[in-house]
Amino acid sequence: LSHCCNPVPGDPIIGYITRGRGVSVHRVNCPNVAFLSDPERLIEVGWDQDQAASFAADVELAAMDRPELLSDVMNVLSDMRTRISAVNARTTRDMIAIISLRLEIRNLEELKAIINRLSSIRDVFSVERVSPA
Repeated sequence: LSHCCNPVPGDPIIGYITRGRGVSVHRVNCPNVAFLSDPERLIEVGWDQDQAASFAADVELAAMDRPELLSDVMNVLSDMRTRISAVNARTTRDMIAIISLRLEIRNLEELKAIINRLSSIRDVFSVERVSPA
């Protein structure tokens, strides 16, 4: 699975036959797919429906900065039994809190449910999946 776009089960995906590293799997909308050197090496791939692995997904949340905002975010993720592998929280000069999260999820449906729950937190403007830095 390519680290540039971190595909998760449920994402539309495409494979690219690499030189010496097997097949790299990208989300169809990954910007790097357009820059792959040989379009003839693109192949159709699909998800194993019986897999039970976890996958990394990066999410960024923007909200009005306030006391206990990060605690509210962590409580939602804890309630949903979501594993968190990284958190970065910062505040802009405009008092907007930006919280970047790397989550371990099972599939796209779980990610959508997490985004919906995070969006319902008081003072949150947006929650979106982002590509890894």
